Amino acid sequence: MDELKAKLTEANILFSENEDLATHSTMRVTAKASLYLEMNDIETLKKFLEIKKDFDIPMQIIGEGSNTLFSKDFDGIVLRINLKGKETLEENDESVLYKVGAGEDWHEFVKFCVDQNYAGNENLAFIPGTIGAAPVQNIAAYGQVQEDTFETLDAINIKTGEINTFNKEECQFSYRTSIFKNELKNQYIITSVNYRVYKVTEYIPETSYHSRYESLQDELSQISKGPYTLKDVFNAVINIRKKKLPQAGEYGTLGSFFLNPFITRNKLNDLQVKFPEIQFYPVEKMQYPGLEDEILQAAEIVKIPAGWLLEELGWKGKFEGNVGTFPRHALCVVTKGDAKGEDVITYVEAMKKSVLDATGIKLETEINIV
Repeated sequence: MDELKAKLTEANILFSENEDLATHSTMRVTAKASLYLEMNDIETLKKFLEIKKDFDIPMQIIGEGSNTLFSKDFDGIVLRINLKGKETLEENDESVLYKVGAGEDWHEFVKFCVDQNYAGNENLAFIPGTIGAAPVQNIAAYGQVQEDTFETLDAINIKTGEINTFNKEECQFSYRTSIFKNELKNQYIITSVNYRVYKVTEYIPETSYHSRYESLQDELSQISKGPYTLKDVFNAVINIRKKKLPQAGEYGTLGSFFLNPFITRNKLNDLQVKFPEIQFYPVEKMQYPGLEDEILQAAEIVKIPAGWLLEELGWKGKFEGNVGTFPRHALCVVTKGDAKGEDVITYVEAMKKSVLDATGIKLETEINIV
């Protein structure tokens, strides 16, 4: 590590040692990184990777740290990607194609598009994180998925320093995942993403989202009598998220902690005996038809909400020390006061065991645990 630090210093690349990661993760748990660096431009990133390739030292890439739990001190390098910028690549009568730096804030980009009256990502408002993280997770909410407006991304190969372009097919998007969480994990760093949004002429909002407590349509009806605008949908989504999810400063959180399980129709039939009111949805994207929908009724594989199960099993609002579950959403694991990563892991394992014992379903985490 000393030799690496010497080379970084020689190359005028700034770093810090024993960095407190509680300030770089929205979970706010105590953990330290041996080395911490922020990359604000591609040339410095390339220079760093050229130096790093000679050292077999673990490295973790983060943006805002809104999807990463450091379960303990990290004996390696934490690299924050802070590449900024937004430019118009193409514009026609129907759409605009933007190139957005990986370090840009996702919600601010959505707000920018809505302010221009450009549609396509308005239902994805108020999701924490950066542009670079959005395709990795293939973020989705309230009937929209980031892949709907995604065109291509540029990513730098960690070993070679070469920048490659990936199209939608090459990214292998599916539910809450992409090739960058699977085959290419820890092999590339996303530097920018191209999104195409659409100029609104006649706007038909996606309002099919609903849950046990609220629907996008219900929230919209409180905002406007219609016809609904992009801004109406944007504000309705923000209102729902503020009502049901923890806000910055309120708790430490990574948002939804678990993926919604996919189960067979036979498994669903078994669960309905124990949980007659269990919700279930199609596995494709984020569709929310009524239970009478013919396609849903014929589906052999369905998706069930993990938060619904956890709430049924009594986890909503439960705390063990400074780790618990948000009082208004059982899928959100939160921290208050001083908490360690290992405390979060212990709590989460108890949640998983509870669901496994009650349903036979093994919950999978949506967030990255380091």
